[in-house]
Amino acid sequence: GNAVPSRHPACVGPSFEAARELFRLANHYQLKALGYFLLEGWVTEHVRILQEVSQMYRTLLFWEQDHKRAAAMKRRRLRMLAPLLEVLNPKVYVAFWRQISFEVAEVYQQLYDLKVRGKLGESALGDDDDDEPQDFRATVKLAARCNDLSKQSLKYYTTFIESYHTEGKVPDRIDDDNCQVYLTARVNRARLRTKTRGLSREDLIDAHKL
Repeated sequence: GNAVPSRHPACVGPSFEAARELFRLANHYQLKALGYFLLEGWVTEHVRILQEVSQMYRTLLFWEQDHKRAAAMKRRRLRMLAPLLEVLNPKVYVAFWRQISFEVAEVYQQLYDLKVRGKLGESALGDDDDDEPQDFRATVKLAARCNDLSKQSLKYYTTFIESYHTEGKVPDRIDDDNCQVYLTARVNRARLRTKTRGLSREDLIDAHKL
C-alpha cells in the first residue's frame, strides 16, 4: 500500500538556523506551560519544565560560535535554576536538589573557564608566576571576576556533595548509580580550589583547609 506521510514535525536541526527555530518554537510552548504549572501547587511540573528549557539552551550551545552569546545563554540557565535551590526542600525533593546543584556548579565552572581563557572580550589571565607584563588594574579586576565564578561553582558543588552526607559525615559508600557523578563533583571541586587567583601558595592551602 501507499506509505502514509508523517504529520509529525521534524525535530532534528541540521544547522544552527534550524536548531534555533526549533528552540524558539519549543521555548514558546514551554513558557506557556510555566504560566499554567506555577511553582506553588505544581512543584514537580514547574521544575521539570525549567530543567527542560535549560537543556534546550545547552543543546543550542553546540552551534553557538560566539563566546559572549554562549556565556549569555549559560547565565540564563543559572537564572532559571539557581533560585530553585532557595525554595525547594532538599529532604523532600532530593533528586531535584542534586540535579540542579550539580548543573549550576557545572555552568559556573564553564563560565570561569571562558573568563580565565579570555574568551569574553578580555585578555586571558596568565598564571600567577607568568613573567609576561599585564596591565595591573585589568589583571586584578579580571582575577576578582574569575574568583567570584570559582567561588560560586565551589558553593554549588559543595551543596551537591553534602546532599549525600548524613549529619555532615562522609558515607562509607555511595551507591553505584550515584558514585560516578559524586566523584566527578569532588574532583571538580578539588580542581577549582587550586585556581583561586591572587593568593600565595600558603594562603591558598590555608583558605581551602577542610
